Amino acid sequence: MVPGPGPAHLATLPAGALLPAGAQCASWVRAAAPLPETKRVNLVANATPGHGLGADGRPGQCPQSFGVLQDRYPFLHSSWPGIATSTAMSADTAYAVWRSCFEGYERWLGTVDRGQPYAAGDAWGCIGRWVSGRWHTAPAERYIASVRGLLGRRVWEQPDFRELA
Repeated sequence: MVPGPGPAHLATLPAGALLPAGAQCASWVRAAAPLPETKRVNLVANATPGHGLGADGRPGQCPQSFGVLQDRYPFLHSSWPGIATSTAMSADTAYAVWRSCFEGYERWLGTVDRGQPYAAGDAWGCIGRWVSGRWHTAPAERYIASVRGLLGRRVWEQPDFRELA
């Protein structure tokens, strides 16, 4: 295990690649200083554990997404209630699902409505699966296009992105 702060960025490794050990990742996390919240719009959500009826703009309906990474309850109900109450559980669930998809372990994606065959190593397909629960469907493709647009515009570098409290 390498002590001290971790790399500033970890690239996505190819499907089947050996990932850093849990102990290595834990050491990197513990060595990094926590960053303060910089968006006022997040302050209420960060301080509020509940996310009740109508919170997603649909009167009388329960929300579908929870946690810092917006884990979708319809696809991840086995992680409930942890995804709604624990940032660590939300992140662990989100990245475990994403990596499982990327590695090619979610073979069921090849048996449901899809736009193209499921295959390991398709990062964009896994991003689309996250929002739609399916493989390269129209909703997934719309979400993929939206994410690509945000990345292309590098919105995190814009002066109004980082809003100091």
